[in-house]
Formats: sequence, structure tokens, C-alpha cells
Amino acid sequence: MKPPTTNAVLAAKNVQRGLAAKIQETSGLFRKKQKVYMDRLQGHAIKNQDLLIASGAISLHGSEGMSAVEEDMAASRSQLSTQVQQQMDAQTQERTRELADIAKNIASLADLFKDLSSLVIEQGTILDSVEYNIERTADAMEGAVKELKIAQG
Repeated sequence: MKPPTTNAVLAAKNVQRGLAAKIQETSGLFRKKQKVYMDRLQGHAIKNQDLLIASGAISLHGSEGMSAVEEDMAASRSQLSTQVQQQMDAQTQERTRELADIAKNIASLADLFKDLSSLVIEQGTILDSVEYNIERTADAMEGAVKELKIAQG
């Protein structure tokens, strides 16, 4: 198997970075929600708005903070989507190139088989000719043996 190309390595690193960013984002959200859950379990009386602030749904600035968070999340998703799309495009180009190489190799192999076929046919013709000559020689030898017997006898 061939060692990975630099494009493949770069694509793999990009995928790894994208997944790491996604894990980091999810981990942060989990920690915020876990804190809210733990506060509830410990019996802390948290008002509804405080609960939303702790979970990251809104900030102290109210709905303006909420839209800013949503915009940040949308931008992050868009950037991640763009990176994933670029990686998929790079992988698609690599696969297309590899398929073209395979097609060339198959065409080359087909040419080799055509050449081999013509050689087999040519050698078969030569073998037929050798066989015919051997049969003629055998017939001539039989005739010669008969003539020798007549001459001796």
C-alpha cells in the first residue's frame, strides 16, 4: 500500500481539527448544563433567568446576548461546514485522480493482453507448421524404410 500523500495527510489533519473544535464546543455546553444540573441537585434556589444564564442560553444583556450567542454558534457551524466541505472536495479530487490512474492501468493491461493474444496465435501457427513438417518427415521416413527393405531384399 502506498504511503499517504501530503494532500491526504493535510485532509486528515483538517478533519481532526474540525472534530476537535466540535468536541470542544460540545464539551463546553455539557459543562454548563452539568453545572445547572448540579446546582439543582444541591438544592440551590435558582430563578428561571439565572438558570438560562448559567446554561449559556442568554447573557446578562438579555435577548441581545441571546442573538449574539446564536450568531456565534451559526458562524461556528458555517465555518465547520465549510471546512468539512473543503475536505470532502479534496478527498473527491484525490479519488477521481486515483480512478483515472486505475482506468489508465486497465487500458494498459488490456493492450498487454491483446499483444499476448496475438503472440499466442502466432506461436500456435508456428506449432501447427512444426507439427505438419514432423508428420511429413515421418511419412518420408516410412517411405525410405520401405525402399531400404526393397533394396536389401
